[in-house]
Amino acid sequence: MASRKCIMSALFAFVMGSASYGSDIVLYDGENNAVKSLTVKTVADPVKPKNMVGDFTGAAAGKTFRIVPVDTDFSNYKALSFRLYAKDAQGAQLMLALTSDPEGKRGNYYYKKIKIDWDGWKKITIPFDKLGVSRKPVGFNLITAINFNSRGWGIEPMKTAKLFIDDIKLIAK
Repeated sequence: MASRKCIMSALFAFVMGSASYGSDIVLYDGENNAVKSLTVKTVADPVKPKNMVGDFTGAAAGKTFRIVPVDTDFSNYKALSFRLYAKDAQGAQLMLALTSDPEGKRGNYYYKKIKIDWDGWKKITIPFDKLGVSRKPVGFNLITAINFNSRGWGIEPMKTAKLFIDDIKLIAK
């Protein structure tokens, strides 16, 4: 009987793993997420109030929107996609940093600077092969955090900026 349970568990894991292989993964969408932790609160979408989104209005004060993913292996994916809502943020910038530190080290990451030149929602897709490299990241097989930074790297926060983030996804190869 115990071996039957083991076989059924293994079969279930195989089927579930096969179903998700090659599929995009939603890391955060305001309601359902595949993250261990968030540094922001979830609020109603400023355009569609029934939709929940991440409140990044702390960007005006130089804060960081940080998510820690449950699965840290991004090697089966080719890009990160998200929607960013901006209001009163024309000319603001964010630094996207994907942390990939060797054990016992800090400050190793992949990065991309994002200039905000719109109002409202905009979908942004950043291919991994277009990211810059800082120091010696382990690789896309170990991404321990996704950070949207509103200060540093020559970026100063805009006091009027109101930002919201939604639909953070990994795009499958």
